[in-house]
Amino acid sequence: MAAQHGWADVVALLLKLEGIKVNSRDNEGKTALAHAIRKRHVKILEALVKVDPISTKYATPDGLNYLMLAATTNDAELICSVLQLAQFNVNARDVYGRTALAHAVKSRSYNAVKALLEVEGIDVHCVDEDGRTLLMDATEVPFEGLAMINRFLGLGLEANINATDNEGKTALLYALECCWPQPEIVSALLEVEGIDLSVRDVKGRTPLMVAIEKGNDKCTELLREAGAS
Repeated sequence: MAAQHGWADVVALLLKLEGIKVNSRDNEGKTALAHAIRKRHVKILEALVKVDPISTKYATPDGLNYLMLAATTNDAELICSVLQLAQFNVNARDVYGRTALAHAVKSRSYNAVKALLEVEGIDVHCVDEDGRTLLMDATEVPFEGLAMINRFLGLGLEANINATDNEGKTALLYALECCWPQPEIVSALLEVEGIDLSVRDVKGRTPLMVAIEKGNDKCTELLREAGAS
């Protein structure tokens, strides 16, 4: 509880107690360190790892290791700090098939994504159990989604521009179906050579159908200019 609420002084006192088990888990399966990372309590994190080194084998019941937990916070500095504490398998997956990089994308922070892309061997082609790619996830990110998409396309994801998830949706369909459709993201995807404008999801909808359904005139115009019918 002290680690979760950021009570650094209380944590410091508890760590002085003989026989204290810093790796014990609460009823959610989380350790004090997991709470400290998730809540971005850096001082508590530093105090805990001085007593017991960070474990790369730890995982929450959902399969998130400490690096994944850091990635969910959208804090690039915290991600870098955790990376320096141990040699993590950066491509490890949680129970839903998501990697730390996928969690960073979902955190909506381009800086968090950049921090992980610096790690040697990071897999940008990862696909979760729902068939979602990083490109699909990035289309749903407001403000910084375009930067993520351009970076991923530059790293070779354009070759899989027509990849579909378990519902038959491509990154383009995700971009059009988003709660806050961003024409600039749609435009960036339409520039990728070989993009399929006639693809249909499991509901039989094409990209143009989705754009019209959502009432997005700008995206509809972009699609028609690109040859969608």
